[in-house]
Amino acid sequence: MAQDQERFRNYLQVVGTIIAILAAVVPGVIWTVNHFGGDNHPAAAGPVQNATDAPTTVPTTPVGATPGAAAQQVFLDSLTPDTGTTNLSALPRALSGRPGYEHAVTLPCGSNNTGDTKRVVSYLLEKRYVSLSADVRSYKEKPDEYKVQIRFYADNQQPQAVELGVNEQQPFTMPVDGVKKLTLELTCERPGAVVMLANARIEHA
Repeated sequence: MAQDQERFRNYLQVVGTIIAILAAVVPGVIWTVNHFGGDNHPAAAGPVQNATDAPTTVPTTPVGATPGAAAQQVFLDSLTPDTGTTNLSALPRALSGRPGYEHAVTLPCGSNNTGDTKRVVSYLLEKRYVSLSADVRSYKEKPDEYKVQIRFYADNQQPQAVELGVNEQQPFTMPVDGVKKLTLELTCERPGAVVMLANARIEHA
């Protein structure tokens, strides 16, 4: 009987020792895991960035502009005319859909009757552009030997003019830096032809 009591006391001492060891070791293990282990904790690389601090992406290509290096150019036909909308016309049927005429600004010759000797259309540039470029082309279904002339007015400055025969073409450029209004004025020796500004584009300041 005395031996059993001695064994029981020894057992309690062992259990007490184990409990004391665990009480001392477990908190340290928990602290170590919380601070150095696991992938569920955020890395201490710096402060968390607020959503409002995230960089934003702003589109740089305006409506009507061509991509890439020409992103700062706008086709003239994408602008609504300030005056003379009714003086514009659709492309002649023979040219519709042909490459190079996708953004053509087309003016038909007047009838040359009283009050219809010229066709005028204007665009507000509001000093936002620096240059205008286009291929000036004339067209008549049945070729004829007469001249057409289109003048380009930058505000109230002296106009620049392009004169060419029927079914001819000529490249054209002019500065429009600081220009508020661009005006096109077409006159023809005889009616029947149309004049087109093919690929007419203006470049942003």
